[in-house]
Amino acid sequence: MKEKLLIFDLDDTLIDTNGVLREETVWEDVEKLTLLPGVKDFFINFSGKKVLVTKETDEGLQSKKIEVLKIRDLFVEILICYNNEGKKKCFEKVMNDFPDDELWVIGDRRDSEIRHGNELGLKTMLLKRGKYKNLKAKDGLEVPDYEVEGFEELTEIICKQ
Repeated sequence: MKEKLLIFDLDDTLIDTNGVLREETVWEDVEKLTLLPGVKDFFINFSGKKVLVTKETDEGLQSKKIEVLKIRDLFVEILICYNNEGKKKCFEKVMNDFPDDELWVIGDRRDSEIRHGNELGLKTMLLKRGKYKNLKAKDGLEVPDYEVEGFEELTEIICKQ
C-alpha cells in the first residue's frame, strides 16, 4: 500500500490570514499568526509525509510566517513559488521526488491548488475557509474530490482512505 503524502497550502489552509494580515502592517502582523484549530493535532497524529507549497507575495514573508509558526520541522519539503502556475510546477516536483506515494493536495483555492492538483491527477481536498471559501468552480478541474470546513473533517477523510 502506498504511503500518503499530503501537500498543504499555507495561507487560509493552515493559518487564518483573512483580517489578520493588513497590507500596510503585514510584517508586524505576521507575529500574530497562529495555526487554525485542529492543525497542530492533525500534524502530531498523522504519520505520513507532509509537504508545504506556498506562494510568496512579499519577498521573505512566507519564510517569516513559517518561522513564527515554528512549523518548518513538520514537513519533509517546503517549496515557495511566486505565482499560481509556480504551484503546479511545485506539485510536479513533489510527484517526481516521491513517485511511490499517494499524493493529496489540500488548499483553500479552487482556481489554484484544486485545479492544479486535478490537472496532475492527484487527490484534492478543498478547505472551505478564508476569502476564497465562496468561490465557485469554473469547470470540472476546480471541483475537489472532497470539501471540508475544518481539520476535524480532514482527519476523518484522510484516515479512512
